[in-house]
Amino acid sequence: MRVAVGGAEERVELHLIANPDQDQKEARRLLMQRFATFDAAKAQCFLARDRDRLLAVIEASFGDFYDFNRVARKLFAKRVSDPSTRRSSNPNLTCTTKST
Repeated sequence: MRVAVGGAEERVELHLIANPDQDQKEARRLLMQRFATFDAAKAQCFLARDRDRLLAVIEASFGDFYDFNRVARKLFAKRVSDPSTRRSSNPNLTCTTKST
């Protein structure tokens, strides 16, 4: 799959961050469930200008959020469900824990 603006999906880095006290398998399942309804238009940033820039880049690259959301959901599902991306040696998917 080619990502808009000429990028290859292999260049996309995905970092899953979960609470270290949470079961990692369950955390992955919940994340997949939530990502199924991902909508970039609902993005939140600390600074309004960062959000405006993010949304402008998406619109300029994909034309609309529908296409971006579709590509992002498909890429995420593929990476998380592919057993080869679950190895920590794979640079495309790093499962990291974050302490609270």
